[in-house]
Amino acid sequence: MALVTWTGSGDGLSWNDAANWDINAVPSVSDEVIINTNVNVTTDVDITVVSLNLAAGTLTGTGNTTWSGNFTVEENASVKFSGETQAFGSGTSFQGLGLVELESGIFNVDEDLTINTKFTNKSEVKVKAGKKLNLTGDSEISGSFEVDENASLELIGLTHTFAAGSDFLGLGTVDLVSGELNIEDEVSIKSKFKSKSKVKVKNKFKLEGDSEINGSFEVDENASLELIGLTHTFAAGSDFLGLGTVDLVSGELNIEDEVSIKSKFKSKSKVKVKNKFKLEGDSEISGSFDLDDDATVEFAEGSHILDTGTIFTGAGSVRLVGGTLTVNENINVELLEVTGGTIEGTGTITANKQIQTIAINLDEGESKVISNQFLVVSAGNTSAEQIIYTLTDLPDEGILLLNGIALEINSTFTQADINNGLLTYADGDSDASSDSFSFNATANGELITSSSFNFTVEENLIAEFRNIGTTGIFAFEEISSSAKLKFSVDINSSPSFNSEMGVFFVDDDLGSINGIAPGEAGYLQLALSRAQVISSVLYNPPNGFEQGSRFLEFASSDRLGFYLVSQGTTDQVLSQVAAGETPNNVIFSTSTNLQVSNSTSTSFTLNWEEQLDGGDTSFDDVVINVESVGTNPTPGTEFQAIGQRELLDLRSFEGEVSASFTVNREAAFNNTISFYVVQNEQGTILDELTGQLVNPEEQGYAEIAVRQSIEVELFVENQGTVNIVTQLQGGEILAPFVIADGSISDFLNTNPENLEDEGSNAYFTFIGANPDQADHFAMLGDNTIGVEDLFGGGDNDFNDVIFKVDFTVP
Repeated sequence: MALVTWTGSGDGLSWNDAANWDINAVPSVSDEVIINTNVNVTTDVDITVVSLNLAAGTLTGTGNTTWSGNFTVEENASVKFSGETQAFGSGTSFQGLGLVELESGIFNVDEDLTINTKFTNKSEVKVKAGKKLNLTGDSEISGSFEVDENASLELIGLTHTFAAGSDFLGLGTVDLVSGELNIEDEVSIKSKFKSKSKVKVKNKFKLEGDSEINGSFEVDENASLELIGLTHTFAAGSDFLGLGTVDLVSGELNIEDEVSIKSKFKSKSKVKVKNKFKLEGDSEISGSFDLDDDATVEFAEGSHILDTGTIFTGAGSVRLVGGTLTVNENINVELLEVTGGTIEGTGTITANKQIQTIAINLDEGESKVISNQFLVVSAGNTSAEQIIYTLTDLPDEGILLLNGIALEINSTFTQADINNGLLTYADGDSDASSDSFSFNATANGELITSSSFNFTVEENLIAEFRNIGTTGIFAFEEISSSAKLKFSVDINSSPSFNSEMGVFFVDDDLGSINGIAPGEAGYLQLALSRAQVISSVLYNPPNGFEQGSRFLEFASSDRLGFYLVSQGTTDQVLSQVAAGETPNNVIFSTSTNLQVSNSTSTSFTLNWEEQLDGGDTSFDDVVINVESVGTNPTPGTEFQAIGQRELLDLRSFEGEVSASFTVNREAAFNNTISFYVVQNEQGTILDELTGQLVNPEEQGYAEIAVRQSIEVELFVENQGTVNIVTQLQGGEILAPFVIADGSISDFLNTNPENLEDEGSNAYFTFIGANPDQADHFAMLGDNTIGVEDLFGGGDNDFNDVIFKVDFTVP
């Protein structure tokens, strides 16, 4: 064995020029070779040595060359292949911090080969049957690999990059053993692909052969991983994240272990789930799922669409834990579990067994009915009475009640009890943020599920007021994200006529809005543009009527001013402003017509003098108590703080809603109250006969609205009180109307055009729909509305008919 060193004394370039070597002979099979000169050495003959240390420069193979030996390529040195073909003898290896680069020609791997340097491929590599090419250094690929059957390309370095021009084919395997694989351009692998490490996809990565995944994929936005081969397997360790898409185009995807896809997932083919498959990003499904016993496909946060072609087979479960599941196909499943989210769409899911346990949120100390909106167990044709729950663990903090009686361990209740609203949870006085109970549910004695039901208890922070130094302007200590206020009419109020109070938002502690101070020109218009109606206060209420409270929620950063419309309503004032007029009956809380009393950190009283000139200065005309509370706004009142929005908002309810109406009257007219469905808060309706949308100010609105009224009519004798309980449909917005001194049929038969003096008139909460362009509805509390029945607004007392409604889910 000889040590041979490059001298360059010959032509200074050629490997096979003997004069370039210190022994005046070309190195042979028994030699150890050193090249430590920064020169480009070229060879078109075979290189067979014991070892070669390339300390500097470049060694380039330009012919049909076979390489044998151990090659060390030092940093800043490189071996380049640019001949027609390159082959490698048994035991050949490359190591070091330098570069091995395939520039052109064919790189034949006829024997196992390890390249432990950086490797770049711009041409064609062929890995022969049964052989292995190990890339244990970094690699950059922009050429092709043909991997024969039983052969493999193993990626083991720190970073591997597949760029434009990369292509992989053959019956062998591309195996990402370690490191990170970056997909920089559109890349296709037609060979089998295995990954135990991390893949970052920045473009389109197509797996057209089989695949086995035990590692992670990060799929960038607008990038995609496309599965097109016959069989794809996601096993233990599989994880998919990023804003891109995992797309099962064809073949079969096997979920062998618990797998989560946080990217978007699309499937037009077949998924076999043997464990848990969690879809935590959006999904679009038009293929099949075969669910093994105890296997689960879980739809979490995001938008999930089950389109035509979606099929679920097997004994496993379909679980919805969040987001929206849009079902556009009629689908049968063995077990449907719902713990969150919503189901919508034109299709249906029919489950042989269903378990729904949607956690309830409530405030500290609050009681809440556990309805079938939250807790459902069903099994085939088994009746609700035959579904029996047995308590196996009680709540730690609160009490579970059945028809008002506390339950104990082993107590039972039925699905029918839940459906009838008989099961209630009452929170205790601890500071715990959660609670739960556990149960077994059986159908005809057969165990359906052992599960638990959860409660989230929100801390009941009471917002406190802070002193800002400006009378009539109020602000909060910013201790929480919201401030909830209760407004109630004090029993000492003694108005001489009807007035309406509201609240508006100001920009600073002085009450300015857009730089305009109270009392300056333009302040009225700006304040009303930010106004919310609190309540009108009646001077002549009907017998039996008790004015209720209003609950409104504000941000803790809000600053509030108040106003009083003397002898009028906010709607009337807004109509005047819209007509270019400047009303003179609006009193602001910064004026001398208001005194503030009973101030504490969480409450105060507003004492108004309703006469514009100060009146008798008694400050007892309109007295409103304001209290910071932990109570949430009343269901149904979403729009009621906005002008011309005396509406019932049932969008937060699902299914039927029990509505309990209390009706009072102080009027000579025999009026009829009813409701119709509107599309939005502006009062747009959909004409069921023409399919056209019609707005309140448009011709025919009154007739369409009355014709399409729901089957609820409210009527009461003068100075009487009546209670009416009925069912309303959740998910809708209802607007009220009144037929003055008549019935719905009277109006439709005699005055459908809603003209004056032509018969009974219909009046609406939307002034533009009224024949007199007057305001006929006023808020008198949460879900409490007063009506004026005379043309032109009459005496504006809004006590002719008053109705209040309380909602519960049956």
